[in-house]
Amino acid sequence: MNRLFIATLVFVSLGFLLPVSLFAGESVLFTTKDDVEIHGVLERAASPKGTIVLLHVLDGKKEDCADLAGFLCQNGWNTLCFDFRGHGESLRRGKELVGWREFSDKDYRSMVLDVEAACQFLKDKGLPVSILIGNGIGANLAANYAANDPFIRGVVLFSPGLSYRGVRCERAIYYYGDRNLFIVAPKDDESLKSTAQYFARIGKGPAEVRESLRRGTKEELAEAEKELRQDLADWLDIVMGLKKPPTEEELRARAKEKEKEKASRPVPFSEKDQAHMDKMKSQINLES
Repeated sequence: MNRLFIATLVFVSLGFLLPVSLFAGESVLFTTKDDVEIHGVLERAASPKGTIVLLHVLDGKKEDCADLAGFLCQNGWNTLCFDFRGHGESLRRGKELVGWREFSDKDYRSMVLDVEAACQFLKDKGLPVSILIGNGIGANLAANYAANDPFIRGVVLFSPGLSYRGVRCERAIYYYGDRNLFIVAPKDDESLKSTAQYFARIGKGPAEVRESLRRGTKEELAEAEKELRQDLADWLDIVMGLKKPPTEEELRARAKEKEKEKASRPVPFSEKDQAHMDKMKSQINLES
């Protein structure tokens, strides 16, 4: 039986959509089974809990994951971000140049070999991968790879789909078995939201689902991002056995505390609200 936990949050996707920050790690290069050169950046934590590989969206690049990688590294995780084939710096297969815009569905499915090569590269360095985090097509690829690697202990999926460019996810989630899932989908996208909940149901292990709003004030986004990052950090520690999962009573207490804190916050004014207030003040001043 899955433990399905649904929370509604306003957030920016944990670094996938945040302004790019510079990597603090080392540039690395490895080659896939079909001879594609993959460029990445490896960041090492001072006292690592494990190693995480981050997978970007279609038409993305490794730098999109830099902010999240830095946060995870500060929290004790080695991280590897890399450019998928046909993206960023990973544009060469042997002597041939490759670009994702020319890919067929078969080429997109072959991107799972990039994930395989990344995990093998890290294993050879004595840094076996415990967690995969993917966004969009990266989420589908993460699930597909993890389904065939029993050493992956947890997968984080941002906006997974039933199929991205022929990379299907349903069977992968099923064969992923009783391991842990953390799934995030936008609240205002009914298709992705229902897909996330469907994946949580067909998976055999614990699944947590987050529904996200893609709009909000700067204050709301910053607060929700902080909250989600903490939730993710806690989930990672639970998956690795470093922390006990919260009891139902603790979850209810947390929810009540969050509601109490939310109710005590001042309601932020939008620019339109502020303009209206300024207009009202000027009218009062004129009348007096």
